[in-house]
Amino acid sequence: MKKIKATISYGTETQRPEGFDPNGHGWTVLVKYGRRKFTTPFFTGSLSGEPSASGVLQCLQSDTYNLDHGFTNWAEDFGFDTDSRKAEATYKQCVKQRDGLRCLFGDDFDEFVTLDERDLDELCVEVD
Repeated sequence: MKKIKATISYGTETQRPEGFDPNGHGWTVLVKYGRRKFTTPFFTGSLSGEPSASGVLQCLQSDTYNLDHGFTNWAEDFGFDTDSRKAEATYKQCVKQRDGLRCLFGDDFDEFVTLDERDLDELCVEVD
């Protein structure tokens, strides 16, 4: 895989997720892979500092887990109520995010989702 470049900026236009720490921090993350770009909001708790690029990418990886097996399996794996509209909205957001990552990484997407923490640390470059 090529290097993954990321820019993390404080603040986001996206509304804080319901139930999230009201004193938490919102970030805008721009990820570049080759000539492609992907932008996503990212939220941390009130006691967290600035997230690392590899840490954000690990979270994005984990959000793609088990999406191909449908909402019910995904909800059960993550402890969500399978009859919850909020859980279904979260699932749909994860699918949308996964699709954006597929576009970003192209043929390297399957390799991306299997990278471990050490590999991500080596591949990620934080750009100002």
